[in-house]
Amino acid sequence: MNRYRVPTYFLVTVVVIAVCSVSSSADEVWTLHSGTSSLGLDAGAMAELGLTAERQSDASSPYQTDAGVGLALDPASDLVIGVTEGSVTDLFGRHLKLADGITFVSASGIQTVHDIVVVGNDPFARASLPMLGDAPYLELHRVKFGFDAKAQSFAIFSQNVLISQPLAEALGDPSLAGERVGKANVSVFGLWVGGDDPVIPTGPRPDDGARMGTIGPDMEHCMIDDFRQYGRFEDRIGATLANTSWNVGDEELLWHGMPSEDHPFIVMNMFRLKDDRFEQIGQSWIKHGFCALDSTQCGGSCSPTGCGTLGPNCTDTYGSGLNAGQNGLGPRAEINPWTGIWDYSGSHNSLPSHSHNGAEHRIDIHDADLDSAQLGGGTYYGESYYVCLDDVNVWNSAAYKPVTVSGSPGGTWSFGMSSWGTPPGIGFALDAWTGADTNVFGPDMPIIEFVSTDGRSVLRTKATDLGGNIWHYEYVIMNVDMDRKVGSFTVPLPEGTILTNVGFHAVDSYGEGYSNTPWTVTPASDSITWSTVDNPIRWGTLYNFRFDADKPPWRGDAEVGMYEPGTPSSVTVTAQYLPAPDCNGNNIADVQDIAGGAPDNNGNGIPDECEPVMPLADAEGPRYLAVQVTGSSPSFALYLTGDAGDPGVSCVAAYIQADGSLGPDPVFQDSDTWGTMIHVNGLEILPESMYNIQLDTGTPGSPDLGPPTQATTWMWGDVDNNGVVNFTDINFVVQGFQGNFTQVSLQNVDLHPSVPNQILNFSDINWDVAAFQGGAYLDHGIAPCP
Repeated sequence: MNRYRVPTYFLVTVVVIAVCSVSSSADEVWTLHSGTSSLGLDAGAMAELGLTAERQSDASSPYQTDAGVGLALDPASDLVIGVTEGSVTDLFGRHLKLADGITFVSASGIQTVHDIVVVGNDPFARASLPMLGDAPYLELHRVKFGFDAKAQSFAIFSQNVLISQPLAEALGDPSLAGERVGKANVSVFGLWVGGDDPVIPTGPRPDDGARMGTIGPDMEHCMIDDFRQYGRFEDRIGATLANTSWNVGDEELLWHGMPSEDHPFIVMNMFRLKDDRFEQIGQSWIKHGFCALDSTQCGGSCSPTGCGTLGPNCTDTYGSGLNAGQNGLGPRAEINPWTGIWDYSGSHNSLPSHSHNGAEHRIDIHDADLDSAQLGGGTYYGESYYVCLDDVNVWNSAAYKPVTVSGSPGGTWSFGMSSWGTPPGIGFALDAWTGADTNVFGPDMPIIEFVSTDGRSVLRTKATDLGGNIWHYEYVIMNVDMDRKVGSFTVPLPEGTILTNVGFHAVDSYGEGYSNTPWTVTPASDSITWSTVDNPIRWGTLYNFRFDADKPPWRGDAEVGMYEPGTPSSVTVTAQYLPAPDCNGNNIADVQDIAGGAPDNNGNGIPDECEPVMPLADAEGPRYLAVQVTGSSPSFALYLTGDAGDPGVSCVAAYIQADGSLGPDPVFQDSDTWGTMIHVNGLEILPESMYNIQLDTGTPGSPDLGPPTQATTWMWGDVDNNGVVNFTDINFVVQGFQGNFTQVSLQNVDLHPSVPNQILNFSDINWDVAAFQGGAYLDHGIAPCP
């Protein structure tokens, strides 16, 4: 038989008229006063089970949709509801008794049912079910409760109306027990009967009102609470929490139930912050959302939009017990978190009911991570995260709260989480790890909602000075909604970096099709890489990477590799805290040395004192070369030659003099005396010609030349170096003549005489006009190499 199949419904209206009393043991205690409900029997499921249904008062007609058909509740009903701070938290009575019953007919028997039991979601509920004797009944499972304190009304929805064991036996077919025959949707007014006085909200919470009015549908959490353990398997427990969604946007959020993909996918996580290390220690499968009840737990007004959408300013709650129902949970791996694509056909949830151990699919946590005598201790956080395909803002779709933990391995752990009086932190629990640098990355940058091909992940980095010239580096990568997943992480390292205490941490998963194998660590001379072949970082999950290093931190680029194939295969992510080069060994990063005044003539982020002494050269006009020296040396000369392949200057060989002119004899000076920039000029410097500059670190008459640096001068007359001589160049020379060097430099426009004199006059303008008219530089009779 096929349980939990796709339904086709026919409906009957139920009129609720019963009230009953109970001693108060909750903050507020309510019973049902009056209202209506629809009990929809699934025609297809009934047919497959060989069942038909008839209204008892009209057994000659099949049970079908009939406007005005009502089934009154008998006063013996004892469905009584406990409410704490606007949320349904308890069921004191679970029994609804129909005055006008439903007659089920099977091939083996016929039985009229007057009783409905709200089993709810608590897996231990059966121990407290009302004693009905041998009376057959229907069971309501996977129940959602909504409470509107202002209207004093309840919404109750059950996806699964099941045949009980006594009813199956009465029908002559015990195998029918547990089979699904429909759903129930109740809307009733409540009557307060005990406990604290009802709290009637008058508007949004003061801290939340400013968040209303987002353009578009915007899912946010009104509340999370009630973190508790629901089962155990060996050294693991299964826990869940309650979450209340809140549409703070101005459009409806899609909230259809399965098999539609247009519904929220909800996951729950647990984290631990200990010794400034933030790790994920538990994760659940997906809770598939269904039937938004359009309540007002956050106050204000809500206009119900129907079960398939959550209206603006409306709320919807999934109780902790409902979220613990293992048959209502499915693998995260089945959905694309960026597009919301999910196929019910062939999914885990389309299959028949399963058997489970006590930890499966819930927030699966190891005892050791809770036991302070082992790995536990620190501060714990519970998190709820909704993925809604039409949500305009993912960053407020998660919420978290601290969780206190007590108990011992092998038993039932007690968890404490603040209730409705304390709003949750809006955002991901990773925000509780303060002081870390944050960067968002993804295959597409910038990432644009509903436009980019994939979603995003977050890299957080932190460095701590341990003393003794050792720093601890901690990295967290959290996949928010990136379908391609993360498969590798590379941190660049300065040459010679000594790493110790290299570590990795990942939360375990079960039944998702991936392994729990730790990532492989691959050290190299200039980097360290973690990678995996079968344990990528999936959405809603974070992994940790760490090491100690003998280098201080600086800002640089790390590399993150995508797990799934595609373009790009990896992305570069800027991080505030990476091991920095410290070439002089003073325990100050090179970039910090430079910021403090250490020379860095070539701007490469390495102090000149750590550079090998070498010249840097570039052209700064048709007639000038700019030469500077990196590194520090007590004595050297600068030797200039024309390129051997350029016949116009191939014969040029001269030493740069202290004033930038050229001469036959070397001038030996230390780096400070040479200064930061030398403007080299002379008859030997021709336009559009290549030159080599070398360091001579020998002695006069005994040169010791280093490797050459090359530079090529600009086109004759092209003082802005754009490849053409035009009126703009002439105008720049005129501006220089007038003393205006905001767009060009003196060396750019000093064209006359044959040996530049660093003086601008009409001759410089005339020479540029001649170049504009097509005159060649060699027309002036200057040819160093005839």
